[in-house]
Amino acid sequence: MLVNSLFKYAGDIQRLADGYALRFLRSQDRDEQEELIGTNADYIIFESRNAPQLTFEIVGESSDKAFWLQIRGLQPDYTDVTSASRISEAAVPSDEWHPIGCVRP
Repeated sequence: MLVNSLFKYAGDIQRLADGYALRFLRSQDRDEQEELIGTNADYIIFESRNAPQLTFEIVGESSDKAFWLQIRGLQPDYTDVTSASRISEAAVPSDEWHPIGCVRP
């Protein structure tokens, strides 16, 4: 549920060599800003507890209209289930890339 609420705000999702990045537009509405900040914080806290190898970075765009949340520390082709952390398969589609916590079909 937490992941779904985060992805509903994501305008773009990019795969990185060791993770993925989510792009968020900055809203002018204060309530929407606070909800997005809270959702990002909750997601980072949850993932940090369940997958301590992950790192998180917020990267602003030069236009200051959007920012990226980069999640790193995932290992490609990892097949051992060692974490409760799961990433939506629709978020980072690939037949060759499997985040930690997901089993190869």
